[in-house]
Amino acid sequence: MKMSKRFFAFGILACIVIYVAYIKWRLDSKPLLGATEGIAESRGETPKLTHETFKALKPGLSAYADDVEKSAQGIEELLELAKKEVPMELWKFTPLVLKATAGLRLLPGEKAQKLLDKVKEIFQASPFFVRDDCVSIMNGTDEAEEEELISPCLPPGFKSEWQHAEIVYKIKGQKAGEPLYESCSNKVAKMLYKKVHKVEEVKDLDFYTFSYYYDRAAEAGLIDKEKGGSLTVSDFEIAAKYVCKTMEISPGSSPFLCMDLTYITFLLQELGFPKSQAFKLARKIDDVETSWALGATFHYIDSLNRLQY
Repeated sequence: MKMSKRFFAFGILACIVIYVAYIKWRLDSKPLLGATEGIAESRGETPKLTHETFKALKPGLSAYADDVEKSAQGIEELLELAKKEVPMELWKFTPLVLKATAGLRLLPGEKAQKLLDKVKEIFQASPFFVRDDCVSIMNGTDEAEEEELISPCLPPGFKSEWQHAEIVYKIKGQKAGEPLYESCSNKVAKMLYKKVHKVEEVKDLDFYTFSYYYDRAAEAGLIDKEKGGSLTVSDFEIAAKYVCKTMEISPGSSPFLCMDLTYITFLLQELGFPKSQAFKLARKIDDVETSWALGATFHYIDSLNRLQY
């Protein structure tokens, strides 16, 4: 079985997303005259999302590593969407940013840089507000470059290949002997031990979980794929044990689900959540898409707010 688009550690997102949002600043009823004035006057204030447009294009930017010019079409398409959503008089005050994810991190450095340079070239020709750091690759754990990977979260006898960035990774399961959930949970526990800050207050608060948690819960059949639902940490643990046990007989179509569910189970507990803690899983809240790009948008706006002019 060969997998060309999926794998790694605890999941790789190989998709590029550009997020367009209006940010409303509380300026004591003063009109927003320009980026400098608006940012200065709103220092210390919390931005409020008043409108959001979400669109994701596939394949991701890394798919054009060998033909950089073809990447322009997707970027231009997203820019046209931005022009339709943002009033023309606000174009020059609206920050334009691209945050690339794991797909570009796995590319050879020169190929990744050429793609980033192309996007920056297109951005600088646009009518939007563009800074020197308008394109970048988001920080993430360095992916391994070994050709052979052995995982304690994959069943004995499991063999596969995953190809990315012109490298073919050979993946093997653990050696026979130890039950899969036990071997996987022991490894995950060691990886997380004293590396996660536990917060006692979390047990008294209500939480939503998104993205990776949502997708894995839906894949395991724990929630409706479209509507979401509510789960406890214990639900994730029970599902992890069941999936891992099932995989000892047959890996099925989701060979990494045992690892994902086990990781989620232990990560939540390391963060301080008791097994009885319930979470709401959703893709949208008040019709706003709950992706990583929303958080990146607010973080970028905050970084602009902190600039000294």
